[in-house]
Amino acid sequence: MKIEKHEDYPTVSEKIARICCDIPSVDVDEAWREMEGRLSAESSRRNKRHTRMRKRWLFTAATLAFAVAISSGIYVSVGNKSFNKPEENNEPQPAKTVPVFAQSETFDSSLQAIMKRVSSVYGVEILFANPEKSSLKMHLEVDSGLSINEFVELLNNFESVKAEIVERNNTTYIEIK
Repeated sequence: MKIEKHEDYPTVSEKIARICCDIPSVDVDEAWREMEGRLSAESSRRNKRHTRMRKRWLFTAATLAFAVAISSGIYVSVGNKSFNKPEENNEPQPAKTVPVFAQSETFDSSLQAIMKRVSSVYGVEILFANPEKSSLKMHLEVDSGLSINEFVELLNNFESVKAEIVERNNTTYIEIK
């Protein structure tokens, strides 16, 4: 079988020759520098964009931290006062007087009798955790001007008595143990 060549259809070798001849020669080093330039410009734009974004986030975070600090300061300075409450009278209140023994007293009786007098002087209730302690006989000298805390300390000097001040339901008690 014989293949005829048509003038309209170029041969493969002619096609290859045409293609190869149309390719311009390329300076690889120059192409590489050009590509690096494009990449560095793109990288530079990306870095600038990221830097702007970082600055925005830092500004937002700083603003938020500032707002929290200011809010905390306001809360601490105002406390839990309500802004809806009417102004209270800010006149100075008379100082609360701390009850004390008006004069020195000497006790030579049961602990229950002593504590009854203490209850009337200091305006406190007396609790005996151990009822047996109420019948203890004691000799006790109380100086004038002795506060309730000092009186409890005085009682605690006795080995057989332990006392403490207790607050329950807005009432002050001296509890004897």
